[in-house]
Order: sequence, then C-alpha cells, then structure tokens
Amino acid sequence: MTMWHFIAMPGTGSIIGSAAGVVAMGMEKISFFWYLKNIAGLALIGYLAGFGFMMLLHS
Repeated sequence: MTMWHFIAMPGTGSIIGSAAGVVAMGMEKISFFWYLKNIAGLALIGYLAGFGFMMLLHS
C-alpha cells in the first residue's frame, strides 16, 4: 500500500479540503474555528477508522 491512500483520504471525508466543502461552509456561514471546535474530532476519528480498515484490508 502506498502513502498516497493516506494523503488523499482526509480531503474526501472532511468539509475542508474539497471545493464543495468550502462552498458549503460559505453557504451555511460555518467558520473555520467553529468547524475545528465541533467537527474536527469526529473527522479525526473517521480518518483513524479508515486508516485501520485500510490496514486490515491490505494485510
């Protein structure tokens, strides 16, 4: 497995990292700091779960 999987994965699951996510933040008036405070922990848990799944899948 290459590191590209883990580099590309966060942008697909978070609102920050995609053009559509930036547009959604603008439309919903979501600030970066609100996102960091309320959602970043959940996004990290999802990333780690995806990392674990990828490790299981490719081992």
